[in-house]
Amino acid sequence: MSNPDEERPDKPQDEATAAESDVGPSPTSDTESRLDIAKRFLENEAVRDASREKKVEFLRSKDLTDEEIESLLGSEIPSPPQTTQPSEPQQQHQHQHQELANRAPIITYPEFLAEPADPPLLSPNTLLNAFYALTGLTTLLYGTKRYYVDPSLAAQTSAREDLASTTTSQLTSLISKLESAVSSVPTSSSDDASSCGDPTELFSRDVGTQTSPLPTPVLKTIDGQPPTTSQTAQLATLCRNLSDLKEGLDAQAENTQDAMAVADGIREHLREASVATSYVSLGWRQSEPDDEVKKVKENIRRLKGVFLSTRNFPVSTK
Repeated sequence: MSNPDEERPDKPQDEATAAESDVGPSPTSDTESRLDIAKRFLENEAVRDASREKKVEFLRSKDLTDEEIESLLGSEIPSPPQTTQPSEPQQQHQHQHQELANRAPIITYPEFLAEPADPPLLSPNTLLNAFYALTGLTTLLYGTKRYYVDPSLAAQTSAREDLASTTTSQLTSLISKLESAVSSVPTSSSDDASSCGDPTELFSRDVGTQTSPLPTPVLKTIDGQPPTTSQTAQLATLCRNLSDLKEGLDAQAENTQDAMAVADGIREHLREASVATSYVSLGWRQSEPDDEVKKVKENIRRLKGVFLSTRNFPVSTK
């Protein structure tokens, strides 16, 4: 705690400025009046708590002798130093602090401590926040569609309708002008103009990009001959191709019949060989086994030759 003498070191000086008007040194003032004024000054509460050295210094500055100073300060009873008592809340705080310091510590064991419960996944606050977020998102989407998307679509649709109507009207006027410019309107071509004899009409091209229109089939006339002559020639060529194909199929059928005959012969020889084997097992002997085996091998080679010749050298269809 601080000393009151140190807290107020300049109060005698302040009081001196106030008392100078009353205690100002003048040659006409007598000693008794000065002592009375100094005594009243020392009895002031602000000066009473000052130290003796400061009082002596102040009185000497007022032209008082040492005897007068001793007489004034000797009559003063030194007051005991005042000790500031702590306030009541501070005393209670200190008392509580002492009680807590003197209290025995509480010992807890970790195995007996209860685990804190996890916060619930769904709480009213969480549901309310989710509802607010969903409502805000829905409002944003609805506002975007209502005030931005729908007007844009409506403007685009109206622009397309205007473009279509303008294009139709312009095309109609252009067609009418072109019709008035020609002498007669050309008629559309009939189906009789197409020729079925052109083989390209029977096929379509699905792969590739067609950058130019297909050439219209033109009936070629040779030396002024009518179109029926070329059609007759094409039919004759088709008949020859069909006859060649028929001959090729007949040749393949004959080869197949030969192969079947060879297969039947092999089957017969195998059956006879199996019968001869059964006779041998019963005690009968076959007269010439080597000749039969040779025949079977020759038939197998013959059959292989037929198959190989048919596969490697197919019959021409021309």
